[in-house]
Amino acid sequence: SNRALVLLFVSIALFTHVSISLHEHSQLAYWVSHTKPIFSRFKVKSVIANDQKERKDQSVRILSDDPMIRVYPHFITAKESKQLIALAKSRLEASKVMRGNQAVLDDKIRSSKTAYLSRSDSHIVAAIEDRICKIVACEVHQIEPLQVVHYSKGQFYKPHHDYLEPGDFEPTLGQRLHTFLIYLNNVAPSDGGLTFFPQLNISIQPEMGAALYFRNLD
Repeated sequence: SNRALVLLFVSIALFTHVSISLHEHSQLAYWVSHTKPIFSRFKVKSVIANDQKERKDQSVRILSDDPMIRVYPHFITAKESKQLIALAKSRLEASKVMRGNQAVLDDKIRSSKTAYLSRSDSHIVAAIEDRICKIVACEVHQIEPLQVVHYSKGQFYKPHHDYLEPGDFEPTLGQRLHTFLIYLNNVAPSDGGLTFFPQLNISIQPEMGAALYFRNLD
């Protein structure tokens, strides 16, 4: 419905994180990627595999080069979106935030529900992971399980970073380098649900099938 927003969220480190968010007439969900991290275990290379090709492709919206922020308008189909929502619906549980190296509930920072999807759950999950790997030149094993996140009316995620602080991640997996948010449905501007980068004053209105990509590390 127009009152629900669904996102597919993917963060890439030496490990990648994917999640999908659903918003129903939600307040703003905030994402911050501008502040420099105080720690990075791995040297970050220039990662967009086909940057010059991207710039010639008018379907790719380049919102910022530093930090790198892109929108891919037709990343998944309507059919894929519906199947992902159906797959996640029965698995939704209260979303958590990282505190130290522990995932904890804190509804003052994040109020939503999350479901995790693995590559073995559906060929659609596998296909989406493969598409992302082609864009950022990563391997499938670097991707965290997909997350489907559902925001009901009035729920939110306050300003935060997707990179991890020192000691908050498993060294064999690595730091989160990249994030993908894939919108699984539309939300009317009057209903909220924006993805917002406060320090850049950049906001993205959810469009079903579109993917928002940004780098987490400088």
